[in-house]
Amino acid sequence: MLRRSLVALGVLAALVVPSVAHADDAVVDVQGPAPSTSVYAAPPPGRNQPIEPSCPPACESRPYREDPPYSSYDHKRSPIRLALGPSFLTTGKGVGVGLGLGIELGSGVVGGRLGATWLRGEGTKDGVVTPTGDAVGHYVGELTLDIVKRGPFHPVVAVGGGVLHVSRPDTSGVVAVGTVRASLEYFAPIEDADVRIGVDATGGLAGPGAEALRDVKGYGLFGVHAALGF
Repeated sequence: MLRRSLVALGVLAALVVPSVAHADDAVVDVQGPAPSTSVYAAPPPGRNQPIEPSCPPACESRPYREDPPYSSYDHKRSPIRLALGPSFLTTGKGVGVGLGLGIELGSGVVGGRLGATWLRGEGTKDGVVTPTGDAVGHYVGELTLDIVKRGPFHPVVAVGGGVLHVSRPDTSGVVAVGTVRASLEYFAPIEDADVRIGVDATGGLAGPGAEALRDVKGYGLFGVHAALGF
């Protein structure tokens, strides 16, 4: 009887001891807030909003770094411009002074120009009437080339042809002429306006015309003009 009791106690101990040890191993004592409270801090408000870079007041007044300098901008280029200014003509015998008028066409590199100039002739020198006499009318059409399109200064070259009307005490008539012109124009820094100031130098060579004007050959025509675009 005693033997059976000891065997039963041994079996009971074998069953109870591992269960207790296993239960002890599974017990984890965690110190912290209640399960309903998160252990992590809440994200800051507006976290999902994009962050815009701030600029101090000093940088707001400065131009953007990628902005090109003023001189490299394309200035306003009107398709039609009216040019007006004084002109001077000479064949080497004297100087005739007058007024030049031009209508310039085109806003690109290639354009055209219609010009008219009215001048006094070179008059009489040493009692001899000069080739341009008392008055000269110069009428030409030109094909122009604006070599540098950007920047404030624009060199322009032009070739053309027309007629030269000469009035002299002894005769009057018309001769055909061919011309080559070189100009330098400055674009005035006026916003949304095409205003140019330029200087011109034209070389002309007379061709067929009135027989009485065969002494009219080469001449130079110089001028200053201001042009306004429309």
